[in-house]
Amino acid sequence: MPETSTKTLTDRDLAFLSGGGELGCLIAAFDWSATSIGPISGWPQSLKTATSLILRSRVPIVMLWGEDGVMIYNDGYSEFAGGRHPRLLGSKVREGWPEVADFNDNIMKVCLGKGETLAYREQVLTLNRTGKPEQVWLDLDYSPVLDESGQPAGVIAIVIETTDKVAAERWRASERDRQRQMFEQAPGFMAMLSGPNHVFELTNAAYMQLVGHRDVIGLPVRQALPEIEGQGYFELLDRVFTSGEAFIGHALKAELQRTPGAPVEDRFIDLAYQPVRNPGGEVIGIFVQGVDVTDRLVAEQALRQSERRLQLSQNAAGIAALELDIASGIVVGSEGFWDLWGLSPRDSVHISVLEDIVVAEDKDVRSNSETRRQGTAVPAVEYRIRRADTGELRWLSRHIDFVYDETGKPVQMFGVMQDVTDRREAQARQELLTHELEHRIKNILAMVSAIASQTLRNSTDIAAASATFTERLRALANAHDILNKTRWTSASIREVVDNTIATFPVERIKVSGPALPINPKMALTLALAVNELATNALKYGALSTPDGKVTIDWSLRPSVERPGEARLVWTWRERGGPPVTAPSRRGFGRFLIERVLGTDFGGSVEIDYNPDGVECVLNAPAPQLPTASY
Repeated sequence: MPETSTKTLTDRDLAFLSGGGELGCLIAAFDWSATSIGPISGWPQSLKTATSLILRSRVPIVMLWGEDGVMIYNDGYSEFAGGRHPRLLGSKVREGWPEVADFNDNIMKVCLGKGETLAYREQVLTLNRTGKPEQVWLDLDYSPVLDESGQPAGVIAIVIETTDKVAAERWRASERDRQRQMFEQAPGFMAMLSGPNHVFELTNAAYMQLVGHRDVIGLPVRQALPEIEGQGYFELLDRVFTSGEAFIGHALKAELQRTPGAPVEDRFIDLAYQPVRNPGGEVIGIFVQGVDVTDRLVAEQALRQSERRLQLSQNAAGIAALELDIASGIVVGSEGFWDLWGLSPRDSVHISVLEDIVVAEDKDVRSNSETRRQGTAVPAVEYRIRRADTGELRWLSRHIDFVYDETGKPVQMFGVMQDVTDRREAQARQELLTHELEHRIKNILAMVSAIASQTLRNSTDIAAASATFTERLRALANAHDILNKTRWTSASIREVVDNTIATFPVERIKVSGPALPINPKMALTLALAVNELATNALKYGALSTPDGKVTIDWSLRPSVERPGEARLVWTWRERGGPPVTAPSRRGFGRFLIERVLGTDFGGSVEIDYNPDGVECVLNAPAPQLPTASY
């Protein structure tokens, strides 16, 4: 067997292998006499020339020589072969790749037998390169190699693996489908209108339901929805398009035909018209978003009516009865009456006992003595009392009337009382929850409106803008899901980061840091910022190349300026991507990261566009959660 020294490689018989890399050395050292093509000294010049050519190519190439298809390949192909290398060298192709023997047999028949070429694009094969079967996608080009007599003596195969490309394309396609589904399934209605005539370009399922599933795509709004003529909506669209100023309205009445052929019905909608601009600042369309609140308004009205009926019922139902002789002050009450006050009948010989423990809640509520003296009927008064036995404050609903003598003087007072403490407390809780819900909804709508406005402001590609807007909504929705689990008290930085990057190549994103809780405002902003950084990395940065990686870490560090206090340092770092250059303009994403993220965390953000990768550092005080007040 020949040696692999430099002297051997420059020998006359092996000169054609010079400069052939690792495979050149392996071919020189291989015992070819054990194969059907024989020792190198007997190789025809056509075989030597073809071998020399493929060894010097960086493209993965394998040559199948003779009827057996004896395999000779270069360094590029050895990487493709994986664990099969170097056993494939000198083997018969049908035996070297037994799992695709039929495929290679057809190649040999067509290219070697008939002297024809073959080409395949994104050909899927199942190969065993690492000890287990795996699907790979390949671009394959086969052509015959002619010997000295002009006859096919072998086959050259150029092998380009496209598995990563196909996987990435399929992932992007699935993401686009998922984003379209998110847009379609959004609870609020959305539509995209273009041009001064407001032509429908895009609608979601909620919008189609609102307008009766009419085929509006491609139609101007006046043609698509003729029944809203005269209701002011066409004029609003014209004004937004002309002025470039957004419009937001709440509980607007719209008369719509929601079913073909059906009469027009009243609907109430929360509505926003956002102008869409091109890079030059010119308005090119309008983004429509909103919510059909008809059912909510109907339910609220029904609830108010129900509450009124309940109130009347409560007022009419006497739980505790009382009678008072005004002259003597003697009280006669039911068992329930004494229980409300925390008294026993023997304690109640005089009304003064009750007057001493009354705590008036409202200046308009007259005391017992004033009510008794004036003899004025009080059909419905609520006030608080302090129970005589426990000192507990309870709310009572009191209904009182009088019996008068022949002179018109009140001589007897009677009425009913009801303990309404639970209802009053429930009402207070409901008002608190309603206020909190209204505040949260307004904040959410404001944030969604801001995201839509900034996303669509300079967009000329409706589909791209829609995809970007949907992705930002997804990040916002994920953060909301996390906060809902804790009833909007706090969220973990780790959970916010993990949920946001879940749709990106997480195998190339390393996340580390302690489980620090942050408030809802910080969580929402952090989710949007991470989404922006990851999206940019996928498009232009480290995640746009196979070898690129991203590191996300955070920690609490001692403050230099304020000893004894801690600072949060959160870092996004990209490496292995294409060379980085600073962007020429400041978009919404950069504004969100540098300004909004730093402000909401009470610190500062710095983004460095280093040539070897983007770095983003948030430096802020250690997060402090507010103390609950209930």
